Amino acid sequence: MDAGAIERVASFGLAVVLILALQGIIMGIMGLIAAFQGGGWGAGILGVVSIVIGFLLLGNMYAATLVLP
Repeated sequence: MDAGAIERVASFGLAVVLILALQGIIMGIMGLIAAFQGGGWGAGILGVVSIVIGFLLLGNMYAATLVLP
């Protein structure tokens, strides 16, 4: 495998982690909005957890990329 192929695989992994992080943050915000509109405690707790996981993925993008199968 040449260096170009390794770079393409690594950049694809980083893109996947970035998309998952942004999706987690956006879904978390939507969950918090639903909780404040009467959706209950469950939606709020899952919203906070999604936001935390999203920021953890953003903060550790390279480590998260290495964990991808």
